[in-house]
Amino acid sequence: MEWLGLRELTKYAAVSERTLRTWIHSIFDPLPVVQARRKILISRKAFDAWLRAHTLKPANALGLTGPLSKERAFGFLVHPKGTRGDENHQEIKQNVS
Repeated sequence: MEWLGLRELTKYAAVSERTLRTWIHSIFDPLPVVQARRKILISRKAFDAWLRAHTLKPANALGLTGPLSKERAFGFLVHPKGTRGDENHQEIKQNVS
């Protein structure tokens, strides 16, 4: 079995160390690692399997079509231009001037 440290895995996966640490400490389905004293090691096979399990499906396969697809996909409300978010910005600009 081939083990990779965080530095090696950043090169292998083409992601930052910060991203890897976020995946490792995720509450939902964390990246499986082994910690030997202070060294974090990840099995290449386990990483490949974990990554395959997180493959995104097309939005229409998930039922994310229609006017609210962005909100459903990202789990937050997106304010279109000219709505609440822009109004707050305009108020701040007027108060500063």
